[in-house]
Amino acid sequence: MNRQLLIALFVIINSVSFSQEKADLEKYSISKYYTLEEAQNNIFKDINVNIIALFTQDINSAFSNIDDLGWLKEIAFNKKVVLIGETHYSRFITHLKSRIFFALNTYDYFPLIIEEKPYSMAEYINYFIHLNDDKEAKDFFNDELKPFVYTEEDSIFYEQMRNWNKINKEKPLRIGATDLEFKRSVTLNYILKPYFLSLKNTNKTKIDSIIDLGLSDEFFRKIRPLLQQAKKQNLTGCYSFITSSYIANVIANLESTAKAFKSDFDSNRHEAIKRNLTDGSFFGSYFSNGSKVMLYGGGNHMKTNVEINNSIKSYSEGQFLTDDYAPTKGKTYSIMINGMACFSSDKMSFKKLDKCIMQGSQYNQIVTRMQNACEENIIDKHTAYYYFNERNDFEKLIAAQSYLNKNSAIMFTDKSWQKLLSSAAAFHNEELNYVKSAYEHKILYNAYIFVPFSPIVTARIKK
Repeated sequence: MNRQLLIALFVIINSVSFSQEKADLEKYSISKYYTLEEAQNNIFKDINVNIIALFTQDINSAFSNIDDLGWLKEIAFNKKVVLIGETHYSRFITHLKSRIFFALNTYDYFPLIIEEKPYSMAEYINYFIHLNDDKEAKDFFNDELKPFVYTEEDSIFYEQMRNWNKINKEKPLRIGATDLEFKRSVTLNYILKPYFLSLKNTNKTKIDSIIDLGLSDEFFRKIRPLLQQAKKQNLTGCYSFITSSYIANVIANLESTAKAFKSDFDSNRHEAIKRNLTDGSFFGSYFSNGSKVMLYGGGNHMKTNVEINNSIKSYSEGQFLTDDYAPTKGKTYSIMINGMACFSSDKMSFKKLDKCIMQGSQYNQIVTRMQNACEENIIDKHTAYYYFNERNDFEKLIAAQSYLNKNSAIMFTDKSWQKLLSSAAAFHNEELNYVKSAYEHKILYNAYIFVPFSPIVTARIKK
């Protein structure tokens, strides 16, 4: 067989193999991450763009691997609130969040990080991160904290905060949570029920019957007299932080949760979050006493450069703190970290979701697609794949820049954004629209980071 025929057969076989692989992936609406060669073959390849490369490793035990975050020093000194927006489910984004938080506390002092989590969980985590004894901390986590920690990455971050508090006695850190009680059954049965069962002159049947009412109007009508009894008895639960004031806040947040799910969810949720941020009985004292704070949550919550007539304005904590709230007005800095929905299945390849703590519906859908594709040997658990959106050349450019900088996350400089917009105008409308859309999203924040790929976060096993 001559050489030319061998080459032709090789090309045909590889073409058939590639076509079959593509068809298999399309069955689950998945597409492969670009190779370096594919990424470099983009319409922007001749443009000289400048980027800032950011490592995707987690913070180290000495809290010292922050050299790439030196640009945050001036921000840490001059701003009162730093907001980190994110696209969900990316392990590398959680690494960046951790390194940014500990960098801010190395350069200055941001004693509180507020997460997009149910309010009720924060004090349990604070108790954990202030325990010095490792065995006591491990026992508390296993016995009490498990229902509140959804992913392995969260548990690692809370352990990092505990280690920081052990080492840096002069800069203790705390955590806050300002969202609704999305896991209402945990809040009702794990927090409220044990507390009210310890009341004097009451009985289990009565408490059980009230808890079983769920978030109904009758529940709130019947729980308030019990709360008044607890206040009169100066009742403290099994841990010192479970006071009548804390329980009153939990009930108020449950009431906000019920209201949001009845009608106008986004508006009512936002009003509850604003209260939880600024009310002195929740986390408002941090803002009023001059402390610095970092917020971390979904990107829509952290936008700070929203136009006055933009409908998103009403639902952004970032805009509220930047424009409307006097203690922080004009003193914020927002960073968006965009994960681009490109994941490797990693530890979730064969981990049964029904054995895990309940996750969000979108996460479950992604993982189910991953696991089905893994079972058919369509994907490799260590390889990254796209799970949403159509591919485009701007995305290729991001991947190429990441490859050329040791698979880092990247930020384009402002001058590079202008180059890209100018160059995109010379191409067909589709590519111009991709760049314009990305830029319009970018300018809602003070800084914008792309994380081209990441392992998906790991759901924790139930107790």
